[in-house]
Amino acid sequence: MSSATARAGHPKPRVRFDSREGCGHKDILALHLNEILSAMVEPLRNSVAMADGAASYLEWQTAGPVLHFAHANGFNAATYRTLLAPLAQNLHIYAVDQRGHGLSTLPTPPGFAKGWHRFGDDLVRFLEALDCGPTLLAGHSMGAVASLMAAVTRPD
Repeated sequence: MSSATARAGHPKPRVRFDSREGCGHKDILALHLNEILSAMVEPLRNSVAMADGAASYLEWQTAGPVLHFAHANGFNAATYRTLLAPLAQNLHIYAVDQRGHGLSTLPTPPGFAKGWHRFGDDLVRFLEALDCGPTLLAGHSMGAVASLMAAVTRPD
């Protein structure tokens, strides 16, 4: 596994409400949300060599059970940063840029997209390359289907 470890170059989000309305509860809510956001762990961008290219992924290197989150068609791992970051307080999270998406260099030749089986197969190969042991799988749309396919192929 290559460890080209660069922070995923996105500033941490901040919450601010227009306080002209004089609603103190919004200021309190913004304070609590900003505490949560500032405590979020930033992911590292890494890549792993596969037989036909490299899979780029984000990793939240924290202690806890391992979770892989697979993105939807047309998105990439970075799309879900703010959704996954709070979960990293209790989980070690991986989110790969699937074939043809994000920074992964896995090829997508013409006629490739005749189904999503290849994404499930890629996910199995990715997890085997990382050798991270039992992994919880989750995803959105195409990523959920790829996760189910990977779980059927490798229930361990």
